[in-house]
Amino acid sequence: MKKFPVTGNLGEYQVEITESYVTLGLWQWKVELYVERESPLLSMFRFKRVYTWESGWWDYDDWIGKFVGLAREVVEEYEFKTTENRRKLVAYEKGVEEFYAWDGDARREDG
Repeated sequence: MKKFPVTGNLGEYQVEITESYVTLGLWQWKVELYVERESPLLSMFRFKRVYTWESGWWDYDDWIGKFVGLAREVVEEYEFKTTENRRKLVAYEKGVEEFYAWDGDARREDG
């Protein structure tokens, strides 16, 4: 099943929820998040997949019939990871700038 738009804090997504067979009669939920491309070349490439989440067979039953909650949970997880990755990238870039601006003096100022 698909739903667009699903609005999160960072934007709009298309959410696709499917069942996938694991093995020996075990199933899991697979949730894929897509963002709309700014300039799609063809209509079949309108969306770009940005995140995939799989429940695992052990909690398949926990999500039966709770698809709205599942979609919300996956969007929140994706947005948290995206925000966290941006924060780490900014900290890394700042550290690189400080390193190159450093005068090279490794002596401690206190002694």
